Amino acid sequence: MSISCIILFLVLLCLTAASASAQRHFFFDQPESFRHPVKLPREVLPLLRREVDAIAGCNEKPSKEAPSFTASRINLGANRPGIIVRVFEDCSHSADNFWFWILLKTRRGYRSLLRAGTVSVTVRNARAHGFPNIETNAATAEGNYTNVYKFDGSVYKVDMCTHTSFATRKTERVTCRPQ
Repeated sequence: MSISCIILFLVLLCLTAASASAQRHFFFDQPESFRHPVKLPREVLPLLRREVDAIAGCNEKPSKEAPSFTASRINLGANRPGIIVRVFEDCSHSADNFWFWILLKTRRGYRSLLRAGTVSVTVRNARAHGFPNIETNAATAEGNYTNVYKFDGSVYKVDMCTHTSFATRKTERVTCRPQ
């Protein structure tokens, strides 16, 4: 084997290991839901403040203090730097206890690809238009709700919603609730 083949193999091995170690599951009810938190870019704050104000229940307690956010990088595929952001506000929406955003960095700044409420987020292996599908899960006393979001070429849209009953362990498709 030539030296160039060995170097190529090592580079590919490093790239595979780096993508495999990226956080794929985010559990927002855990104290440290982000294993590798990042500082939120200043340019993102006005976008997030507008988004929080648009969520019913988040703007019921007027405050002069800015909402508190935490963020982490999220792997959206090759050359697609993304950030997943969670807000620390009292704006729960039934089983969707924690609001989050997936933001994509573009040449003109950041733009929101997805805003939803959930307890956990999973970056799936399946892809749509080159972006990974996103799964969210939230539970009530009687069952678990799972939503799968697919990228439509511009933003993430909910594609499939299911409910699994804790009593019967039966999973069925349900009408997706608006976010």
